[in-house]
Amino acid sequence: MKKLILIFLTINLFLLPALDNNSFIPNNVSLGMGNDRWTYGLSRNDDDHLTYSFNILIEAPFYFFKTDINSYTNRGWKDAWPNNEDGNPSNFYKGRYDALDSQIGINLNLLDNSYLALSFKPKLGISVFGNIGLQEAQNVWHRFIKIPQVVLPYDGENIVSPYLGAELDFSLNLFDFLHLNLGFESNNYIMFEYSQGLTTKLRFYSQNINYLSLGVEYWFYQNGTTWKTQSLINEWIRGFRFTTNLKLGPLHISYMKALSYTQGSTILFFNIMDFFAPITWKEDDIYFSQGLVKLIGQSYHYIAFEKAIGESNFSIIETIKYTPGNPPKDRLKNNRLKRMYTSVLLGAKYYLPSAWSKDWVNFFLSASLGFENFNTVVLYNMDPSATLPGEKVCNDYLFLMDVQLGFDLFPDTLLLAQNISINGSILTGCHIYPDYNKLTALVNAGMSKTKAYKAFQPYIGVVLKVGLDL
Repeated sequence: MKKLILIFLTINLFLLPALDNNSFIPNNVSLGMGNDRWTYGLSRNDDDHLTYSFNILIEAPFYFFKTDINSYTNRGWKDAWPNNEDGNPSNFYKGRYDALDSQIGINLNLLDNSYLALSFKPKLGISVFGNIGLQEAQNVWHRFIKIPQVVLPYDGENIVSPYLGAELDFSLNLFDFLHLNLGFESNNYIMFEYSQGLTTKLRFYSQNINYLSLGVEYWFYQNGTTWKTQSLINEWIRGFRFTTNLKLGPLHISYMKALSYTQGSTILFFNIMDFFAPITWKEDDIYFSQGLVKLIGQSYHYIAFEKAIGESNFSIIETIKYTPGNPPKDRLKNNRLKRMYTSVLLGAKYYLPSAWSKDWVNFFLSASLGFENFNTVVLYNMDPSATLPGEKVCNDYLFLMDVQLGFDLFPDTLLLAQNISINGSILTGCHIYPDYNKLTALVNAGMSKTKAYKAFQPYIGVVLKVGLDL
């Protein structure tokens, strides 16, 4: 191992670029938090497997440092699942493990011109796998929000693992606003886990800022332990995966979903250094909003994309409201009901004339049409006597209309950072379901207690609104 690290360092000494003082000044100091609850309507939250994380990232032109603290759980599984039935209780297993992973690396630009770039990033680190107290941290939060605690046996004693890895990235400038990246990444946790990935990404730029990335990756995994939870999780996430990264000034949203897997995971990063970068914002070309609304007795995540129509007071708006898998209040001990409702609507938004508004508030009206998917499953995987991990209760669509009245707070922007403006909005509105009898049937699917629902379903919410100058 020592010889391998020595060879690794010797090769990198020959590749070191010319350095100056700016090479060591961080341009990214980010704190992040990840959760499988933030699905954006693209995946289901089982509150299992990679459940949550804490993340630290520091980047400078020459080097980078990162620490990831991840919580992995397996509430219950059998080897034959999900494709085959198995009612044998002796084949049932459950467990969990925590991971603390710290890495440091350097950025080596082997080629960099107007059309092509080639970079190499060698990395070293140290990691701890086992019990670092994340079960108690998870259950403190669960007790606070009054949901059942997750108590599982840890898979094994703590393992301290040296880390050795590297990234190779080739970038082709297709246009000023669009780059294509092809890469290879190797992550080797000695004595614990080895993974290699092929990556491809489309990166969209504005004002030399990569504000959106869409990627497809393929990953290979090899386990270095006999831990069943590790084996199960790696079986799910190996193969093809979809990734997206959205940068809105200091807020970075990173989402990942393996294509063969029902669950996904999002990390929200907050970069402190973006507040010290030069402000290039002049006007808002497009808006992105994210928040929460209360609808049909549940908390929906709210996302909206908005584009103004010329110099008028009208905008085109697309909204997404979703529940990632909200359980009902009358929970069962073992079987878990997961409700995923996702609506996608397209409509128009009108800002009232300035005579109706004040310096700190701007009123608006909107009307939209769309569909909502009601997808409910019941999970049996915590029951050792179950023959299947779960089954679908319903999966159907409803047409709906949406009317909304709200106001932007501080419309002249509460805060500016780089090429974005930041303010907030208060929303009130109503979903209108013409087929309210079907709505009643879909919302009550799988529930032990039922109720009737009317065509008009009001909601109220609060959102963060970010304007992007492209």
